[in-house]
Amino acid sequence: MLIRYSFHYMAADDSTIFYDNARHHQGLEHFPHHKHIGASERVIDCPQPTIAQIRDEIVEHLIGESCQ
Repeated sequence: MLIRYSFHYMAADDSTIFYDNARHHQGLEHFPHHKHIGASERVIDCPQPTIAQIRDEIVEHLIGESCQ
């Protein structure tokens, strides 16, 4: 069974965190799972995230914003 996913978070400052399993970036160890970061959409290799991991990452980002 093929399940496609994408999780996209964009902060007020336009910084982004975007996880997906689109079948590009074939050279990555955890292909097709990967993460895009920032406005330049730098791609990094990562295993398939859980919803809890994504939630925690967003909460950390929000806490960081509130301290500025």
